[in-house]
Amino acid sequence: MEFRHYLRMLGRGWWLIALAALTGSTLALARAYVTEPEYRTRTRLLLSPNLARVDSGQELYSVTTLQNRTIVNTIAEILNSGSPFKETGSVLNLPPAEVLRYKNNAVTVPEANVLEVYVDGPDAPTTALLANSLAQRTIDFVDQKYPSYSLTVLDPALPSSTPQSPQPVRDTTLALILGAVVGAIIAIVQEQLKTPLEALRRRSTVDAVSTAFTRRHFDQQSKEALGRSSIASLGLVYLDGMQDVIDSMPAPVVQRVLRHAKNVLRNELRGNDIVGRWDNTTFSILLPETPEIAATRTLDRILNALDQPVETGIDDVVVKLTPYAGGATRRNNMAYAQLVEEAESALTRSYRSGEKNVLFSAVEQPA
Repeated sequence: MEFRHYLRMLGRGWWLIALAALTGSTLALARAYVTEPEYRTRTRLLLSPNLARVDSGQELYSVTTLQNRTIVNTIAEILNSGSPFKETGSVLNLPPAEVLRYKNNAVTVPEANVLEVYVDGPDAPTTALLANSLAQRTIDFVDQKYPSYSLTVLDPALPSSTPQSPQPVRDTTLALILGAVVGAIIAIVQEQLKTPLEALRRRSTVDAVSTAFTRRHFDQQSKEALGRSSIASLGLVYLDGMQDVIDSMPAPVVQRVLRHAKNVLRNELRGNDIVGRWDNTTFSILLPETPEIAATRTLDRILNALDQPVETGIDDVVVKLTPYAGGATRRNNMAYAQLVEEAESALTRSYRSGEKNVLFSAVEQPA
């Protein structure tokens, strides 16, 4: 279930994933074409006792020293110090600035007296030339410094046909994958942040008990609707007995009764009509583009539908509420506050009369 939840998050944020992947691959591709290529070459050297230059007593010492790997590690450290590489560049008559564009690195092969010398740089032939020259200078150095040992070339350096970096296909593919992963993370984080924000927005616009609009949001929506409509009717439906239910019944029963009332209202109204919870016991209805006669018929249907027992879900206990309705129709660009005042006045008269008739402010009779 959790996995499907994340899949839905990714589905809703697919455009973020696609955008991040496309951005990453585009940047990687652009970088590949503006970055100077770098080639790598390698030469391998073998260090062994020089049996032609040692007597029988020194031969055992030379072999023992090689087993301790002291000599081969020392040679690697000397090569990595940088001085031999700079001297090699000078011997090859390369400008110092040009030599600085190349890097060398010497490593020892585990469990073997073998040196691997790497040279990286922007020109493949030059990297091979530097590597082979450095190897030869190292051979000469060992021959002079350690005459008991011999350093020979196992594999000479060859110019590389393909650069080590950048590699457009590899880099673009990797950037595409990483971009998609980053996009997926952003999509999930966005959904996680959106959920509490949507819940907060819903709490400010929807009454949690009845699922109708809150009074504040109903007022806001109604004012906007009046700005688009020259004719509109506001109806208020009071549920007599609802306060007793709120005071004496459990919260689930109160919720069940109020949501039943809200659903009745919604079923009797059009899609653009607005339903809100006016107060604890009253619902409000705004009917855009609806004159008084049509609004009266709508409220009459609502009163008949609400004048039915409501099951509480507790054994055979039912709730019987008595609905009353009052309304007002907007005329002469009436302000929303005046429309509310006339609708509340009509509802008060309807309740005081004790009759389940819809009263509109425009047709009220003097008391």
